[in-house]
Formats: sequence, structure tokens, C-alpha cells
Amino acid sequence: MPILSPDGNWLAAVRTAPSSEILISRANGDDTHLIWGVDGQEIYNLTWLPDSHNIAFIASQITPEYVSDLILINIDGSNQVRLNRPGQYIVTAVWLPERNRFLVTERVYQEGQYSRNRLALIYPDGSSTESMPELPVPMNVPELSSDGAFVIFVGANPDEAYYWHILDMTTFTVTRIESPRLNVGSIDIYPGE
Repeated sequence: MPILSPDGNWLAAVRTAPSSEILISRANGDDTHLIWGVDGQEIYNLTWLPDSHNIAFIASQITPEYVSDLILINIDGSNQVRLNRPGQYIVTAVWLPERNRFLVTERVYQEGQYSRNRLALIYPDGSSTESMPELPVPMNVPELSSDGAFVIFVGANPDEAYYWHILDMTTFTVTRIESPRLNVGSIDIYPGE
């Protein structure tokens, strides 16, 4: 499904056959062009930056190391930058406009084996990655509140139970929500909750 740029002038979409590619076009359908396509890669989590000239996405490639990177690219296909450090496996990415960086879920490996997920902050120029304090293991794409003050995600606690969690982006404190009315496993919240 195409996503509209913040200024309303451009559309971006991922085409998956025969291989994953990113296509850009004007909102009226003109000037359609390919800006990314690598055989054997899966592309997901397409996100516009506020300037409407750059797009971020996650590109995964099945290799012996199983690489998954957060990539930033201009809408003309130039200035392709990997934002995460080598060996950092990115699972999800959410743009935080108030902080001018990405909140990512990264998969952590210990001794070559998957260990857990954790949240980290990545700057759009790739200059720095900050790991967040220990949090419940994020199990889905974190959703940002409209004011950018909170992030909500489904997380697994050490007891292996799944709960909704709200992360305060100012204090980095987490509140666990326990409610039978929440559908854990999706981002849908019942109206009025």
C-alpha cells in the first residue's frame, strides 16, 4: 500500500515481485521511478521523514549472518546511508519527530544465538546509536502517540507473559497495562479505553 509524503506531493510503495523494490511517484501518479531494489532482500517498515525528500526503511537479507539494516535514501535514489552499526539487527523503526531520530527494535544475539529484543535510538545521519534502558522485550512495531510523548508496544516480561507497555519518552519509564479489554498481539485498542 502506498504511503503519502508529509507534504502530500509524493507516494512511496514497496513492490515485492519479482524482488523487493521501492517505487516513488508524484501524488498524481506522474514521475514514477525505482529508488531501491536488491535481489534477495525483503523491504519493510517504509517511513517518510518530515522533509518529504528522504525515506527510511528496513532491508533484510538472508545470509549466514542474516543482515537487517535501517536505510535512509533520498527520493531520487541518491545518498543511500545505512544508519545502524554493522552487526546490529534492526526489526522495527519508528520516526520520533520531537527527538529527530528513530526508535528501533533491535534483535540481540549472544554467542551467535538470538537472545532478546531491545529498543534503541538512532540519529538520521547514522552518527550515533543509543541503547535504551532495559525494557520488556518489544514484540511488535512500537506506536508513537500523536504528541510524541509516549510509545506503546506489546512486550514480553521475564515471566514470558505479554502485556501492553507505555514508554514515557521524557523519563524513559515504562508502565505495564493489564486489561482484559486489550487485544494483546495487535495494535488495535478498543474505543474508549
